[in-house]
Amino acid sequence: MEKAKVLHIVEAFGGGVYTMVSSLLCRTCDEFDTYLLCSLRPQTPPNYREQLDSRIHIMEMQHAGRKIGWGDLLNFVEIRRIVKKINPDIIHLHSAKSGFIGRWAINMTKYQVLYTPHGYPFLKLDDPVLRRKIYYYLEKAAAKKGGFTICCSKGEWEISRKVTLNSMYINNGIELQQKNFPEPRFPNLDSDSFKIATMGRICVQKQPHRFQQIAVRHPGHHFLWIGDGELREELQSDNIEITGWTDQNDALKYLNESDIFVLLSAWEGLPIALLEAMYLKKICIVAPIPGMREVICDGEDGFLCDSAERFAEILQGIQSGKYDWRKIARNAQETVKRRFTAEQMANSYKALYRKLLHGGK
Repeated sequence: MEKAKVLHIVEAFGGGVYTMVSSLLCRTCDEFDTYLLCSLRPQTPPNYREQLDSRIHIMEMQHAGRKIGWGDLLNFVEIRRIVKKINPDIIHLHSAKSGFIGRWAINMTKYQVLYTPHGYPFLKLDDPVLRRKIYYYLEKAAAKKGGFTICCSKGEWEISRKVTLNSMYINNGIELQQKNFPEPRFPNLDSDSFKIATMGRICVQKQPHRFQQIAVRHPGHHFLWIGDGELREELQSDNIEITGWTDQNDALKYLNESDIFVLLSAWEGLPIALLEAMYLKKICIVAPIPGMREVICDGEDGFLCDSAERFAEILQGIQSGKYDWRKIARNAQETVKRRFTAEQMANSYKALYRKLLHGGK
């Protein structure tokens, strides 16, 4: 019996989007004839083709880029050409630019189209207010074209309801049995000096100035930024180390060797790095924003933190014995096992794809 064709179009094939999408592709290609049209980023593993299942048909976008420009028009034409050539049963668009261009390029009356934002662009605080408003109304216009929005967390879904009621959410999940996952290590919080890490691109979204402020206030601790980016000059404190871009094996090794994981983002979908840190039994201290506050239960499996003062209180509570950090670390891992695995994520998407193929029944 011929398998149904599913085409994934991913403009931002790097970072957490790469981890989530590659896992989804590998776990669904047994049931569906899976195609990938992607645009590479600096964070994309050079050997990404080797990491994907050999049954996946891979095509690289020739004209896509992060910035808006004439290449987007060529990307529009390219998407139309690829869709016509493959004639898929389902098209799954990932990230905002793919979602917008794709929904205008694709005949929405002919194809079943899904869209996962992985963080809406109108939440970007580094953009002027007017531009963010434009992004918001562009999202609404694209949603009216049709298709169904599948958010990667409950928090992102709640935001999506302002754009379209034609939406639902399937939580991101991580591979617990991946070969490059190190053996989870309990934090070493009996010492006077902690290893405090974060992970991702050094950009406005991740708020490196807050990481810098906290590092300055706690000179006795070692701070590590796993990644790189355009705002690395904001990280000037002597106790901050920047790894630069590393492969996933090294990134997970750095993360596992840390004691505390910090993520102070201004906006998120559902960050894969947080799930990885929780599974590795790190004490996670994160901003109380959609995409993270529904993952972390404050004081139970991590902490919600909205200021440098709150961060200092949490550290003091750990050092004084106020918090049972061993229990919190165990709870963090159990939360991931219970709610945020790649198997759960893929099974939910498989069920959704089957439903679409049977006319929504």
